[in-house]
Amino acid sequence: MLLHDLLGAVDVLELVEDSNVVVLDIAHDSPRAIPGSLFCCVPGAHADGHDFIQDAVSRGAAAVVAERPVSVGVPLWIVPDGRAALAAWA
Repeated sequence: MLLHDLLGAVDVLELVEDSNVVVLDIAHDSPRAIPGSLFCCVPGAHADGHDFIQDAVSRGAAAVVAERPVSVGVPLWIVPDGRAALAAWA
């Protein structure tokens, strides 16, 4: 599926880089990111997914969905709520 098609289901605040990236998987846990993953940052009680972006990208994440601007080196979309985005895709 194309990244752009997935993001049509969520509220996107900002598009940092537009791309027709093919998404093969969605991950919110960086060790589970595989080549072609969309890594979705979710802040939690003990850890913030934003802190693990570089790990996910090094594992092959092709794009990132985050709640704030970050430097990632892959297409980045900013959403108001990463958890809500995951729920929409589930």
